[in-house]
Amino acid sequence: IPLPIALPFFRLGFANIAGLIALYLYGPKMMFSVNFIRVIFASLIRGTIFSTGFYLSLSGVLCASIISMIAYYSKVFTVYGVSMLAGVFHALGQMIAITFIYQQFFMVSLLPMLNIAAIASGYLIGMLSFQVLKRWKGR
Repeated sequence: IPLPIALPFFRLGFANIAGLIALYLYGPKMMFSVNFIRVIFASLIRGTIFSTGFYLSLSGVLCASIISMIAYYSKVFTVYGVSMLAGVFHALGQMIAITFIYQQFFMVSLLPMLNIAAIASGYLIGMLSFQVLKRWKGR
């Protein structure tokens, strides 16, 4: 869902709930599988496999998955913190990919605004994931 703000290309990332739930219920290997299959499946459905958007999504999910795994194993962060870190690193991964693909270094100037939006979005996704996990484990 695009946010109606100055960042029209920013998405809330509701699909990341599946990755967080997989991380907390089944571990990092399952999270990596869920995240990468999700990116490939979404690209196939949209018809954008191996396009620029695919590589941007793949780079973002790779960075987000790696930091999620590190934060999860550190036992310092709750699901909220892991989600917010993942959001920030997803944006960072996409900025790195844009810089390499387009050779446009000015895009990095959007990173502060993206990080603010990623933290807010990450908190929301973390909150929703926490609620799902709480209900799932309560069964």
